[in-house]
Amino acid sequence: MFYDSTILIVETPNSTSHIKEIKGDIQPFRQTINFEGGFHVDVTKRLFCDDEKEMTLPRYVQIDNYAYKILFIENWSDYMEVWLYQCKK
Repeated sequence: MFYDSTILIVETPNSTSHIKEIKGDIQPFRQTINFEGGFHVDVTKRLFCDDEKEMTLPRYVQIDNYAYKILFIENWSDYMEVWLYQCKK
């Protein structure tokens, strides 16, 4: 993994200030999360980064002028895997 992308952790998708700036590896990803009542959300990106305490639900991240909602976080021994949903502009 190459941590070559700048990630801004923010409270809302339209935030003009960020909580923290980190480096991470962004990869395309396709996964659908299904909820009761037929509601579903398509995960569009996967982020790998060092274990970061500020990366929590229900926060957002901004990457290359796009906002993403954090949907799922998996903590591993020395990194995190974060599933992201791209917000509408």
